[in-house]
Amino acid sequence: MIYNKIFKFAVGVLVLIVMSTITAFSQDLRKPPESPHLILDVNSGEIISHELAFARWAPASLTKLMTAYTIFKTLELQSISMKSPVRISEAAISQPPTKMGFPVGTILNIETGLKIIMVKSANDISVALAEAASGSEEQFVALMNAHARRIGMIDSQFTNPHGLHDENQYTSARDMALLTLQLTEEFPQYADFFNIPAIRFGRRRLRNHNGLLRLFDGTNGMKTGYVCASGYNVAVRTKRKNRHLIAIVLGEKSGLRRNVKAAKLLHMGFENKQKDLPVFSEFKDTSFNSKQPYDITKDVCPRKYAANGSPALRPVDAPSPQDFDAIDTKLIVPEGGFPKTTLDWIVPPAPTRRPAVKGGAIAVSASVENEKIIVTEADKVVEPAPKDKVLSLRAQSKLYLVPVSNSRADVRINLGGATGPNPRGYKHTRGGQYQAPIPVPIKRPALDLDDITE
Repeated sequence: MIYNKIFKFAVGVLVLIVMSTITAFSQDLRKPPESPHLILDVNSGEIISHELAFARWAPASLTKLMTAYTIFKTLELQSISMKSPVRISEAAISQPPTKMGFPVGTILNIETGLKIIMVKSANDISVALAEAASGSEEQFVALMNAHARRIGMIDSQFTNPHGLHDENQYTSARDMALLTLQLTEEFPQYADFFNIPAIRFGRRRLRNHNGLLRLFDGTNGMKTGYVCASGYNVAVRTKRKNRHLIAIVLGEKSGLRRNVKAAKLLHMGFENKQKDLPVFSEFKDTSFNSKQPYDITKDVCPRKYAANGSPALRPVDAPSPQDFDAIDTKLIVPEGGFPKTTLDWIVPPAPTRRPAVKGGAIAVSASVENEKIIVTEADKVVEPAPKDKVLSLRAQSKLYLVPVSNSRADVRINLGGATGPNPRGYKHTRGGQYQAPIPVPIKRPALDLDDITE
């Protein structure tokens, strides 16, 4: 008797654990009501606006800001220099796009590599930089996390130096604002790496993914990022007159929406005259506790959602391939063929614009009696005042995104250019066979090349 009671109790506890786990996943990975953002005044340290600033989010290529920060700290220790060699390894070339695609053994230097990852956001160069700075990608990632903890990034964890999606790699709008602030204050001498409009390599011109450099006056950095799980992210640094703002926008559904929202928030920040705003150094949000990063693949890339989602990590309402009906595209021709008809019958006339009605639109209802249409006038519907109308995305882009004429000139890059001596004793070459003094990392398994990221 007692054994039956113990067995029933154990089963009940197990059911509760399973249900709580499912509930936790469905909550942690749900689509939040708004995409996270944070606007920070660098001079005063005040937060002008924020939304879900502590929500854990996939950083995508914003990860490369942490990659650059870690390299700058390594340069500070003088274990490498801007002219230290970066060699393209098997591990580097195996990364999915976006990438440069240089052959294994190609040599460039640290400075060129940094310019490439900030403009082209090349994943292969990110891995090559990590190997050149720390000997291996794993050691470099450990340094990234150590620096993140040291500067106070409490909701960030990194598993790679490029930002290709990993469920264990995440950040938050607050942490990205902190990292952007650290890059600005600690390394002002490297500010030019983040506002290069385009790089030229041979006959190729590679334009910066950050459109705000060209479309929002005063923008001088920083970085964009995109994977399906994160949506379109951006970290922006803008200066006008004596005001210096940082904007972080995460989780937009398109690059245009991302740019418009960032520009709109920055415009609001420059016009802001509020007082007694929260101070960034004291900013906390104990009401928000998310252990798992949000995953908005369902909204951004619905085609990939059912096929590529991990069953253990997808929300409980995630569709499966079996939920979709096959579409029958066969055309059945009736016996004797289709009846002949005129073009006017096939293509209905385009609707004409309704005449303007003074004082608002008239709502009408219709019914059919004895094959006659009887129209009954309903109550008058008053249109909203012009000030209450929401501008379309196109109208907002014209309002907030204005081409800038005083942008920097393109930067030309060249391979080679590495010089010694180097503390690790790398051999330098501008071509030909290259023999590495340390084992080349094992080539990674093939990855899905359709998952292209910035």
